[in-house]
Amino acid sequence: MPLWWRPSSAYSAFELHIGICIVLLASIASIWKSKSTNNRVYLMVCSALIAILWGGIHSLYAHDPLFFHLDASWGGPVLCGILCCSFASDLHQQFSVIALGAIMGEFLSAWLDAGSFTMRIGGLFWWDSVWAAVAAALLMTLLQRFGKRMFLKIGRASLKYRKN
Repeated sequence: MPLWWRPSSAYSAFELHIGICIVLLASIASIWKSKSTNNRVYLMVCSALIAILWGGIHSLYAHDPLFFHLDASWGGPVLCGILCCSFASDLHQQFSVIALGAIMGEFLSAWLDAGSFTMRIGGLFWWDSVWAAVAAALLMTLLQRFGKRMFLKIGRASLKYRKN
């Protein structure tokens, strides 16, 4: 649905889809319902780190796509998704950290590339990036859990073998 909001005609490089407000509120609510204040602060710092990576890599690729291994538009989100798996193990928290980091990262990228960047938070390109980051986080979480189980099985088998 074409529900785009622009603060004024002076800010023509900034467009926000109204649906993103719902995602933003859901992300903040998910982080806020964490068990402790320390966990909330930790998840907010993780979101800020994701935002710095997201915006910085996006800005770097805008100037010179020097070191991407995937498509240039997917390098940053996939890296952010992999790192998000290191930050949070709960899938709801991972989505919240990625979504909040992606929104703040677009603002950072617009600030770094002042005048040459059109920010469309909520566009199809933006959602592709977010879902690539979520998929990378989910894949890394599954690999991490699988590796942990295999490590425990191998450890138990080696202990059993040593006893015999």
